[in-house]
Amino acid sequence: MSIQIQNYVRTLRRRHGLTQLQLAWLMGKSDRSVVSRIERGMRVPNLEMALAIEVILGAPVRKVFRGLANTVEGQVVRRRGITDDEDGANASRA
Repeated sequence: MSIQIQNYVRTLRRRHGLTQLQLAWLMGKSDRSVVSRIERGMRVPNLEMALAIEVILGAPVRKVFRGLANTVEGQVVRRRGITDDEDGANASRA
């Protein structure tokens, strides 16, 4: 089962009056299918593409890919809590 990554690429692209092909070209791609897959949440762009999207559409990557950003933030916060708990347990043993 694949996970879809919700994003605002389509909304922002349309707001800027760009076609998928135009956005792809500005991102340095020759095929609109990469934009289509990103818009449908079927592909997570690499860092270079994400930064290009930020520049072209004028919105921070964190806002364009808000769902993914929130997921990553939650995972990091949980890991940080686990690390802090382990550090506290290790300190009490010393």
